[in-house]
Amino acid sequence: RGTRAPARPPPPPLRQIMGVRWALALGLACGVVVPPPIDASDRLVEYSARTLPRLDQLLPSPVPTVLRIAPAVADGSSLSSATPGGTGIGIPTWALSAADRSLRPTANPALCLHAMALRPSAAVSLQQCGNQSDIGDHDTGTKVVPLLQQWVWSAGSQQFGTGGDSGLCLTATPIGITDTLSLAPCTGNDPATGGTKWRFDSGTGSDRHGAVPVPSSIVTAPTSSRTTPFTLYPDSVHSGVRDVLDRLAPVFVGAGPSDTQVLMGCFGWMLDLAMLFTGDSAQQLPTINPESPQWSNGNATYADLRLLLREFRTAAAARGLHDLQFGVLFVGWGVIYNLQSNFSVQHPEAYGGSPPALYHGNAWHLNADTYPYATAPHGVTQGMSFFELWGTQWGAFSEFMGLDAVILRDGLSGYAHHGRHGPFGDAASTNVTENQLWIDGVRELFRRTKQAAPQTLVFGYSQEATAVGGWRVGLSDVEELVADGFIDAWVDQSWAGAWEDVPTRFSKTTGWTFHLPYILIHRAMIEGGNRRRPSGTPRCKHYVLHGLFDAYDGFDTLHKVPLKLQWGVWAYALAALVRPTTDGGEAGGDLRFADGHYASWANSYSYVTGSITNPLDDDSYLDRPTGLITCTDVAWLCGVLDGADAAVAGVTEVSGPTVLYDRAALAAVMASAPADNVNEWVDEQLGIMLKYGLPLLKVGRIEDGVDPTVHRDGVVLSIPTSVSGALVANLTALAATGAPVVILGRCDRIDPALLALVDARCSTTTGVDAPYYGPARFAATGTTANISLSRHVRVTAGPNADAASVETLPNGDVVMVGRGTTMYAQLNDYTSPVTSNLAVQNYGHVTAHYTLASGLVWPPIRDIVGLTTTRPITLHTWSEGPGTRGILAGNLEGNHCNGLPCSVPTELGGRAVTVSLDTRSTAPRWLCYSLDPAVRPTLLTSVGGVVNVTIELALSASRVYMLTAMG
Repeated sequence: RGTRAPARPPPPPLRQIMGVRWALALGLACGVVVPPPIDASDRLVEYSARTLPRLDQLLPSPVPTVLRIAPAVADGSSLSSATPGGTGIGIPTWALSAADRSLRPTANPALCLHAMALRPSAAVSLQQCGNQSDIGDHDTGTKVVPLLQQWVWSAGSQQFGTGGDSGLCLTATPIGITDTLSLAPCTGNDPATGGTKWRFDSGTGSDRHGAVPVPSSIVTAPTSSRTTPFTLYPDSVHSGVRDVLDRLAPVFVGAGPSDTQVLMGCFGWMLDLAMLFTGDSAQQLPTINPESPQWSNGNATYADLRLLLREFRTAAAARGLHDLQFGVLFVGWGVIYNLQSNFSVQHPEAYGGSPPALYHGNAWHLNADTYPYATAPHGVTQGMSFFELWGTQWGAFSEFMGLDAVILRDGLSGYAHHGRHGPFGDAASTNVTENQLWIDGVRELFRRTKQAAPQTLVFGYSQEATAVGGWRVGLSDVEELVADGFIDAWVDQSWAGAWEDVPTRFSKTTGWTFHLPYILIHRAMIEGGNRRRPSGTPRCKHYVLHGLFDAYDGFDTLHKVPLKLQWGVWAYALAALVRPTTDGGEAGGDLRFADGHYASWANSYSYVTGSITNPLDDDSYLDRPTGLITCTDVAWLCGVLDGADAAVAGVTEVSGPTVLYDRAALAAVMASAPADNVNEWVDEQLGIMLKYGLPLLKVGRIEDGVDPTVHRDGVVLSIPTSVSGALVANLTALAATGAPVVILGRCDRIDPALLALVDARCSTTTGVDAPYYGPARFAATGTTANISLSRHVRVTAGPNADAASVETLPNGDVVMVGRGTTMYAQLNDYTSPVTSNLAVQNYGHVTAHYTLASGLVWPPIRDIVGLTTTRPITLHTWSEGPGTRGILAGNLEGNHCNGLPCSVPTELGGRAVTVSLDTRSTAPRWLCYSLDPAVRPTLLTSVGGVVNVTIELALSASRVYMLTAMG
C-alpha cells in the first residue's frame, strides 16, 4: 500500500473486481459463507458502544463454538482421536466436507457442535485426556485448575458423553451461567434450535488472545506423520457483539496478515474514562449519559467494560479475525452533545474556548487536587502537567482493558474546532514562544501516550480544516509530530458529506474537493517527518476517513449521495506523494499512497433510541433494533473500497500536475511573523480549482526538486521563499515544454528569481496593503467581478512583450500575471476566515481560480468541452500500465451557502462534457467502459494519441472509466 507495486500482469477489469467483491461481501454480511476476497489495505471502523447492553443484562443463550484448522489441511483431511503412540481409541473421525466447508463426525454427518455461554477469556481446546493440570489464565496471569472433561463417542446413542478413561477433552472455565458443551442435530444455524455447524477457516490455528493449540499427539493427518494444529473457539456470549462483528467482518476479511485492522470504539467520548480511573475494577464508570444509562455512572463498572471488550475479542477469534485489534477514541472537548467532562470541571485551568476544550498551551501546569487516580492515589501535585498525568493514567487504563489502539481525536491532535481557526482566533499568536508552547503540548501528549503503552497503536486526527491552517493557525505541527516517533498513523478527518451535503451547514471548505488537497499536503508533511524519524522506528502511516453517516447528528451520506462517497473513496485513495527516487515507471518517480481507510460510523445509538434532534434525513437507513449499517450497504462499501485498492495496486502513473509543499517557507513565517497572512493557503485554493477540472492528484516536497520528466504535467508552488538555481533552471525547462508552472502567494514571500520567470515585479517600497473586497478586472474576458483579498503587496507586470496582467485592481495593482504557461497569482481569501464559508460576500467570486484551472492546458487533459463557471466538474486520470488509462469524474457541487449567493455558482443538474485526453500512446483505437454496468462500452478513435471521451453524470454522481488500447 505504501509504495507503488512492482510491475505485474494487467489486472482484471475493475468492474469485475467490484462486482465479485460486492457479491462476496453481501454473502458474508448477510450470513452466507463465501471465500475470502482480494488482499486489501489497512481497515479501521468506528462504532459506538452505546447500542450494546451490558453482559449482565442478557439472558443466557446458546453460543456457537467454531473449530478452525491450519490452511495446509486439504479437503478430505481428518481430525481423529489418538493416543500418544498414535493408536486410535474408537471414536469417529471428523472430516472436512467439501460441500459446505463444515467439520463433521463421519459416523453421523448430521451432528454439529455448539457451546453454551463459555467465558470469553477461557482457553478452549481439544486435548489428550489425563489428570488435571495448572493452566495459566491469559488475562489475569493467575493459575486456574480447569476440569478436563472427557467426551467419548457412543455408537449406540450416536452422541458424545462423558466417561471412560480416554477420549477427546474440552477445557473451559464457566462464567457463572453454564459451561455445558453439547452436540445436537443440525437443523439450522440457530444454536437454540439445534446447534451451529463447525465452520472451516484458513486461519493459522493459533490465537494470541487465549486459545490453546491442540497437542500434536491428538491430531494427525491421515496420509503422513505430519501433525495439523487446530483450535476450538467459543463465540461471544453477547448477542449484540456477535451482531456487530457478523455485520462488519466483510470489511476486515480481505486484509492480509501484515495489514492493520482496528475496530475503534466510542465509550463515552471523554478523556475521563482514562483520566479518572482509580485502578479499581469495581469503580463506576465516570461517564454520565442519560441516553445510554446502561453505561452511565452508577450502572456500569470498569470490569463491565473490560468484559465487553473481551467479548469482542472472543467473537473476532471465532470469525477467524485473529489480527483484528480493538481501540478507543477520545476527544479533548469539555462538553460534547449532552456529555460533560468531570475532569474539565475539576481542572478548568487546562481548558479554554467555547465550548471548552483542552488548551495544550495551558496544560503544562495543573492545580493540585486530592482525587485518587490509579497512578496518583493522593491526587495531583501542584504544577504537575496534564500530559504527565494523562500518560500514566492512559498506561494503567489501557493495560487494564487490554487495548490495542487509541485515536486522539478532536481537540487532542490539535485545536478542537473545525475550519481555519485556532486558540488565538483566525491567526496564530504574534508571540512565537506562545505558539511553540501549544505545538510542543501536542507533541508531548503523543510522547506520553506512546511511552506509557508502547505496544499500543497511537493515531492522530486532523482538525477538519486546511492542512496548512492546521499548523499555521491550529498549532499542530504534523511533520514534527511524526518526526518525534510517537505516532503510528495520522487520520485525515475527511467528513466531506457531513458539510457539503447538509443544507443547514455552509462550511463548504470542508467539502469533497477541499479534502483532496488537505490529504495531499498532510501526505507531504508525514513524508518529511518519516524521513527524520528515529532509526528503527516504523514509519507513520496515513489513513483517509470516509464518513458514512453520523452516529449522533443524523445525516446520511451513504444513502443520500452514495456516488459522492464513491468519488471520495477513489480520489483519496489515488492521491499520491511523488518521491525523488525512480523505479522505471512510465513517468518516473516513486509514488506513495494512503495506507488504508477509516470508516465512520458503523452504527448509531441516536437512531435506535429516536433521540436525534431535528434529524437531517429520514431514519430508514439503518437496521433496527441494532442501529447497524445494513448488510447490503456493507457489501456496497467493500466493493468500492476494494475497487479503489485494486486500482491503486496497479497504478504506474498518476497523471496531472504536482503541488510542491514548502515547509521551510511556512516555518519562516512561523518564526518571523506568525500572525501574518501571506496567502499561503494553497490547499484551500486548490480545493476550488479542482471544481473546474484541474486534474491534480499529486504532491511533492520542494526540496526534492523539479524533474521535467517526473513533473511533466506541471507544478503548483506556494510562497516559495528561497529556492536554488537548479530549481529555477528546471522550472524554466518545464515551462518550455508547455507544462503549466503556477506560483501562488503574497509576492513579498516569493523568491524574486521565481517571479522573474513570469516577469512579475513585487514592490519593496509600498509596504503591505490592507485587506481588500471589491471589483477586479479580468483581461481575458473583459469582465469585472468582486474578489476578497487578504493583506497584499503591489505587483506590476514587467516590460517583456509576452508578460501580461491577467487580473487587475481599480488602483492598477496586478493580482495575476501570466507569461505563456507560467502564472503568478495572489488568490482570494476570506473576509472572515473563522467563518470560512464560500458565500460571495465572504470570499468573492472565484474567476481567478477558474482562469488558472480551465484557462491553462493541464496535461494529459487537452480540453473539457461543457465545463463552465456555473457547471463545474472534477476530472482525474491515471495509468495502470501501457495501453491503459483510468478516469475519475465527479458532479459534486451543491448550491447552498446558507441562503447567500455562492462563490462557486452552480446550476444544479446533470453534466455532459467531452474530454480530450492525451493517451500517451500510438494505439489507434481504445475501448472505453465504465464500472457502472448501465453505461455501454464505446470504441474511441485516437487522433495523434488524443481521444475524445464523452462523460455524462447525474446530479451528485461520480463515475470511473477505464480505457484499454485495442491495437
